[in-house]
Amino acid sequence: TQQDVADACGLSIVHVNRTIQELRGLGLIEWENHTVTLLRADELQAVAEFSPEYLHELNPILGSKITTAGFGS
Repeated sequence: TQQDVADACGLSIVHVNRTIQELRGLGLIEWENHTVTLLRADELQAVAEFSPEYLHELNPILGSKITTAGFGS
């Protein structure tokens, strides 16, 4: 539910609802029967300014470990 998404993300239900409506209006997602379908994932990533690099330990450009000051070595 939208409430579950709001709770999981630490957002208000109003914010989640407005965001979902905007994404549906742009034709990027469908949300029906508790199922979200990504219709145009590449465009959704662009709108969200999503970058998958942070999901990986190695920096794909430099081939080295990504470190954050104060965390790890």
